[in-house]
Amino acid sequence: MDNKPLEELAENYIKTRLSKAKIKYLKPNYDTDGADLVLLNPLNKHIAKQVIIQSKGRNLTEKPSNVSIPAEYVVSNFVCFLYLEVDGDLDDYFYIFFSEDIKKWNESNGKYILSIPKGFKSHNYFEQHRFDASSHIKIIEELLNNAPMLRQSYVEFENMELKEIIFEMWKKYDSFPDLNLVTALYDDFYELTGSSTLDVFAICAIANYLEDLDYRSLDFFMQELFIIRNIDKPIKNTVTIHNPEQIRRLNSSWSIVYNRVWFGQVDVTYDGIDYKGLYCYIGDNEDHVEVLLFDNGDYVCFGKRVSCNFPYSI
Repeated sequence: MDNKPLEELAENYIKTRLSKAKIKYLKPNYDTDGADLVLLNPLNKHIAKQVIIQSKGRNLTEKPSNVSIPAEYVVSNFVCFLYLEVDGDLDDYFYIFFSEDIKKWNESNGKYILSIPKGFKSHNYFEQHRFDASSHIKIIEELLNNAPMLRQSYVEFENMELKEIIFEMWKKYDSFPDLNLVTALYDDFYELTGSSTLDVFAICAIANYLEDLDYRSLDFFMQELFIIRNIDKPIKNTVTIHNPEQIRRLNSSWSIVYNRVWFGQVDVTYDGIDYKGLYCYIGDNEDHVEVLLFDNGDYVCFGKRVSCNFPYSI
């Protein structure tokens, strides 16, 4: 039997209860580590605590059933909701299991398994775990307050464009595109994407290979970065860069105007939080702009229309 419709029904039931409790959640683009929903407790604009929700649905009309969950999914901030259905019975049978509950299930081949008898309605175990919003929402809120601070990204690569894919590869795996891919990226960069984050990443990727990109420069991108600048003082006054020696001067021999280009991947601290970042500086004797992209997708950008030396002593 296809359980997908029941699991979607369970998920919709969960969303309704969470919305009433004003708990923020997102729907991942695909199932990662059992995540059908991710509950969020934002701490600031950069990070949030998370609780992972998995929804299960089973029909018990004709025979018993079971639920299995890989053991590696079941961490402290994991919750499983279970919706059970019997044909002709219009009541809702909705259950909740927290990580400590799941770890008491039978374990086999690296999975926790819950057996569900046809007579589950009169079974004491299921009655004990029947969802009660008045008590269980409070437990979920406590989980959100005590959950680990995770920076997970849920990405559906199949539906992503080139810039999105290479950006996610850098964020997750510290992997930079090669010269051939960056050349294609440059030649396809006819206009901005509408996402400052993706545009900044593309510019940084191009800067990384600037010395090998014949007939290409960053002149055009200097103006684009100047438009999206979002801070009014140099980056060194806003962000702590721990290894500025990683920022190197590039040979911009094909530049017509802005021949001062610096680039590097650096470790930074911003608002008390550590990130890896991409730094890029473009300028000449009169104008310059500098941008720093964080691996969570945020960026800071400063630009000035007067003569200014490169801000870091290397």
